[in-house]
Amino acid sequence: MAFYFSNLILQTAYNNFCEYLQKNGVRSFYLYTDDSSDYGFYEHNGLEKLVEKRFYWDEGNEETVETYYLYGRNFS
Repeated sequence: MAFYFSNLILQTAYNNFCEYLQKNGVRSFYLYTDDSSDYGFYEHNGLEKLVEKRFYWDEGNEETVETYYLYGRNFS
C-alpha cells in the first residue's frame, strides 16, 4: 500500500509541475538522471530519452559503469 501512495504522490507532483510550466508559458523542459532512478516513470509520462551516455569511474571496469540519460518533453 505504501508503494501505491508514494507513486500517487509522485504522479500528482509531476502533474502539478507540468501544469505549472504550461500555465507560465514554458514550451519544453529537460530532465537529467541516471540508471539508479525510476526512468520508466519518465517514459510512461511522455518524456523522450534524448541522450544516453555510459561513464566509467574506473576506465574499462564494468563494475564502475553508470549510465546517464537526458530526457525532454515538449508541450503542445
